[in-house]
Amino acid sequence: MSADVDVLVIGAGQAGLAVSHELGSAGVEHVVLEADRIARAWSARWDSFHLVTPNHTVRLPGGEYRGEEPHGFMARDEVLAHLREYRGEAVLLVHNLAPSAEAVELALADFRGAVPVELLGGSRFPAIGDRPYALTLAPYGSYWLRLDRPGRTAEAYGIERDSV
Repeated sequence: MSADVDVLVIGAGQAGLAVSHELGSAGVEHVVLEADRIARAWSARWDSFHLVTPNHTVRLPGGEYRGEEPHGFMARDEVLAHLREYRGEAVLLVHNLAPSAEAVELALADFRGAVPVELLGGSRFPAIGDRPYALTLAPYGSYWLRLDRPGRTAEAYGIERDSV
């Protein structure tokens, strides 16, 4: 992508993602700018938030609701997951609730080849393979990891190349 683009989409919420989808489908070169991460505003909403429209009315271009409750109402975290899945983003959250360090092995073979990137600092972890993925967590520690898939550039996530 060149440094000069004709279209700049501000925000990676549901409207910005939908516009980006349609521009991409039309072959229009564009850049999506987001101050934080995809659908950030949704994660800041109160815990008890639910959509007031039925799930079957969620009709992002190419990202219609495909769940088991078309007449239900998505909660905040479900909306956030739907928007991140729509954009092709996978996020792994691992918590240690113990007062001591813990070694864990995670079954992540479905994400083979993905590279975990820590969301807060951008640190890259070794790529996921066929074997259980080993992590060591500090007492009460946690990791928030974005699973970057092969062929996806940092820019596809709205991240400057130098910050990854």
